[in-house]
Amino acid sequence: LPIWVGMFEANAIALQIENVHTPRPMTHDLLRNVIQDLQATVDRVVVCDVKENTFFALIQLTTPGGPVAIDARPSDAIALALRTRAPILVEPHVLDGAK
Repeated sequence: LPIWVGMFEANAIALQIENVHTPRPMTHDLLRNVIQDLQATVDRVVVCDVKENTFFALIQLTTPGGPVAIDARPSDAIALALRTRAPILVEPHVLDGAK
């Protein structure tokens, strides 16, 4: 996993990839449940920028009121995308800047 993924986020991502179910919802499961209960969907996650070695992401939702973009840490956004089966995209300039 990239260096910008912390231990908690790496664990949350790994649990989902390995299809491990926890007895109680983890934070990212809670977020998924709240989004679903509000009749919204996660359309995609976009790692959209990197500034001074800090990565930025957007969670793009469709809600009954229209589209919404939420600022997020990439690790949290990826953990949510895995739980909702949403695509994970990276802007080309982020890839170029991360080399």
